[in-house]
Amino acid sequence: MMNEQTTLTGGRVLPDSINALAMLSWNYWWSWAADGAEVFRDLDPHLWEECEHNPRRLLSEVSDLRLTRMATDPSYVARVRRLSEKFARYAGGDAAGSWARREAGALAWESPVAYFCAEFGIHNSLPLYSGGLGVLAGDHLKSASDLGVPFVAVGLLYHYGYFRQRLRRDGWQEENYSKIDPDRLPIALVNDAGTNAPLRLSLEIRGRTVEAQAWVVNVGRVKLYLLDTNVDENSETDRFITGHLYGGDRETRCVQEIVLGVGGARLLRALKIEPRVFHLNEGHSAFLTLELARELIAQGHTFNDAAPRVRERCVFTTHTPVAAGHDEFTPSLVEHCFGRDFVASLGLTVEEFINLGRAAPHEELFGLTPLALRMSRSTNGVSRKHGEVSRELWQKAFTGRAVEEVPITSVTNGVHLPTWVAPVLRELYERYVGEDWNDHACDAGAWSRGVARMPDEELWNAHRLLKGRLIAFLRDRLGREGDFAAHRAVEVSPAGDAPRRLRAGLRSRDRAPARAVGGRVDERAAPPPGSVGHERREGGDERRSQLLRAGRLVDRGLRQDERLGYRRREAAAGRRGGRRREGRRHPLPPARRGGRARLLRARRARHADALGADDEARHRDARAQVQQRPDGARVRRAHLSEIGEIV
Repeated sequence: MMNEQTTLTGGRVLPDSINALAMLSWNYWWSWAADGAEVFRDLDPHLWEECEHNPRRLLSEVSDLRLTRMATDPSYVARVRRLSEKFARYAGGDAAGSWARREAGALAWESPVAYFCAEFGIHNSLPLYSGGLGVLAGDHLKSASDLGVPFVAVGLLYHYGYFRQRLRRDGWQEENYSKIDPDRLPIALVNDAGTNAPLRLSLEIRGRTVEAQAWVVNVGRVKLYLLDTNVDENSETDRFITGHLYGGDRETRCVQEIVLGVGGARLLRALKIEPRVFHLNEGHSAFLTLELARELIAQGHTFNDAAPRVRERCVFTTHTPVAAGHDEFTPSLVEHCFGRDFVASLGLTVEEFINLGRAAPHEELFGLTPLALRMSRSTNGVSRKHGEVSRELWQKAFTGRAVEEVPITSVTNGVHLPTWVAPVLRELYERYVGEDWNDHACDAGAWSRGVARMPDEELWNAHRLLKGRLIAFLRDRLGREGDFAAHRAVEVSPAGDAPRRLRAGLRSRDRAPARAVGGRVDERAAPPPGSVGHERREGGDERRSQLLRAGRLVDRGLRQDERLGYRRREAAAGRRGGRRREGRRHPLPPARRGGRARLLRARRARHADALGADDEARHRDARAQVQQRPDGARVRRAHLSEIGEIV
């Protein structure tokens, strides 16, 4: 398939000297290969950023002038040729020398590991992930490819992916969904071997037939299959089943997971792939165990006979350490989404079916994690501590067992090193650890000897270069997006001057940022002082509570500032030899002070309903303590003024 996928959008043909780029762009191997991303980036660095590092789109949009210029650059042509030859050796390498052949000989490409996950973080140009679970899954595929493990993966193609977020000037979060264009991504429709037409699967969901097609993504030697319900035959509602990652209501989540689990198992059957083991990465794909049982029951087995056989073929990794993070549904919703026909095909009553997902007999909700625990031969957490937490969390699903007897082990998460090691460090490792440093990632002796040969100055310089690049990236990104445009450059000053700068930052949130010059430090990379970040929009009460806590932090800074100012004025008065007049600490006459206080009390009363009773009581206590200080009047005014602005 890879040899045939050399065309570009619009039928564009690359110059012969660099036409290998088209073939390379169809496999995400380039994203972790040495000089892989750089070869595409150097074709047109500005367009590379605009295309969000998508090589398919880059090759379709780069100008003819730039393309022909690079095609006649001998050094660039040589780099493309070397990368192409390296990929050919990688893709067609001798499997006999791979780690999997030496250490996992029971696995074969005829019976691979089937890895199911709701999200995959292969690369930022394929936005099918939201965080750690997807990044781990992506690294898992890349590592399996490097190790030569017979491996296929199954997920969903979300046409709007996961939202991207930015902070507005007022501190609120905005979400933005961008529709992906499959024609500009290195993905291809899976065709039926008999008809050569796009492969279609049929699922009964919510009492109607839903059609699904499949896409394939090449990740080194591994294939990732993505199911997609956005086909013309489906209703508008069913087309959006694979619309957003973790989007919609509970019903949408339930039907998404039916497509992933049940549809994924049927896809592998249609492709004549018979996995030796099914790996459920988190509970989202737990429904696949029911489909495996249904297939056995259709061959004449009972559910009690089929369940142990399914269990022998499934392993489960749980990632979430809190009960609230595991998907749970009401029994009526699960029954509605599956339909009575599917339940009947398992030879179970509705109550028996629902009990498969109950963590304990007395619980009402149907959970995917309890289902995966019951239908898998082994379960692991993702760290030693997480294994301990998971055993305590799910002890209720194993009646009569002590916590230490709950069959949940742990396998600590790892990363795919070539993806995350920067080129400047990779070059150091190649020189001092060896060209094959990645093959010896777990060899402590090799690394000890290599690091001993590595000069401290070279490692430190690499560290400084990378940190400087990070800061430059943040300044450039924030300068273009304006997320924290109100943050201004300030001069480096003693720590005691921080409260003055903090207060100045609060009062200048609407001013344009200044450029960093000379010895000045551009602090736009950090949020404005006093701002509160939110991963998602909070309720009004929670947001006001957080703002009040931020106000108390401001108050502490202001009090420190006033103490320093008070001491400076006392020292200045002593140098002048004059006696400080009584009441000098009050800059305003008593009448003005009283009027201002009344005004602030009125402003405070208008916001009383926005403050919780506990926070209000603590705030009154804090104000009483402030008033006891000699300079309490000034501090109180400044404090209330700032809190009034924040609330």
